[in-house]
Amino acid sequence: MSKPTSWEQMEREAARQEKRWRQSVTIDSSYEETLERYLKKELVEVVDYYRLSGIRRMTKPHLIKDFAAHRDLAMHYLLERLSDAQLQLFLEVKEQGSIPIDSPVTQKVGWWWRTTLLVPATIDDKLVLFIPKDVRESKVIELFEGELKERAKQNKVILAFTRGLLNTYGVLRLADLYAKLRAFGVIEGPKDYQHVRDLLWVQQDFYEELLLDGNLAVVPGLENPYALFDQLSDRSDLKPVELTPTEVVKRAYESYYLDFPEYKRLALYLEKVTKLEPDEVEGMLFDFGVQLNNQVPFNELLNEIFRNLKLVTPEIMQETIRLAKAAKDVTPHYALKGHTPGSLFQEQKSQATIRASTEIGRNDKCPCGSGKKYKKCCM
Repeated sequence: MSKPTSWEQMEREAARQEKRWRQSVTIDSSYEETLERYLKKELVEVVDYYRLSGIRRMTKPHLIKDFAAHRDLAMHYLLERLSDAQLQLFLEVKEQGSIPIDSPVTQKVGWWWRTTLLVPATIDDKLVLFIPKDVRESKVIELFEGELKERAKQNKVILAFTRGLLNTYGVLRLADLYAKLRAFGVIEGPKDYQHVRDLLWVQQDFYEELLLDGNLAVVPGLENPYALFDQLSDRSDLKPVELTPTEVVKRAYESYYLDFPEYKRLALYLEKVTKLEPDEVEGMLFDFGVQLNNQVPFNELLNEIFRNLKLVTPEIMQETIRLAKAAKDVTPHYALKGHTPGSLFQEQKSQATIRASTEIGRNDKCPCGSGKKYKKCCM
């Protein structure tokens, strides 16, 4: 068995100290103490940075001191990328010193932990987020607080449009995402591109809702994003659906389609004929839309609904199929570049009608203007 290297020993020590973070901590811990005692991931990332830089040995105190020397710059960089909700939470902790971890937002402490802005701890047997004294009193926060609030408002708009676009198209090249955000007036130009990318990384870490995969922005939970991207690239005959800014923002939450009248009618009917509670029906219909976008066959989705019926009769099954098909036809599909099956069907039907109405008879005058019958001219 090989002897552990200094790096392995350091990581083990960080892991041991991580286990103690719930035991006892004072709100006025210094930045260095906080980093040394709790921030295992930060420490390991610094270790990795030095390893990549070719530095093979550096003591733990030196690592912490070097990292702390760049604290103010790192803090401003991270604070710039907060959403409005994140900034409000940060300012609340800054004002009070700590807040209980008692909501879905504050429970997701991983992002804050990794940024060294807020730290999870146990105080008086209660799990809280607290802000180290050095961070709370930092001049960076004092100098840039107004600027950060304005930036958070802009970030909120960027995220709303990004969510809406991904919920519509499923997957986008980052270059296409930037172009759409710029077309909607959300960002000004290339100088904002890196900010958007950084913002999405922060959101991915904290909310786990946006996914960056290489040069693609991908809606969460999407199966085989590269296969879908290739599939869409092959559909040169189909242009992406055009949406107004208002329509994009309406799609910013992933269950937006549950507000469609067709989904509401299906939900009301299923509440009557299934064994499910209203919230369970809502969850099933949310999965229904997700599975449609993952290109699960419609018959399989119907079978899932049928399994929950109280009573299976031809009339109930026929009505369920009718309502489910109506919901399917109004659901925007990633594979259709954001179009709905119903809208494409109507468009194709309209085009077929136009072609039929403009068909020239054999004995009609030729449209070329020669005065001859079509059958003897350009037929």
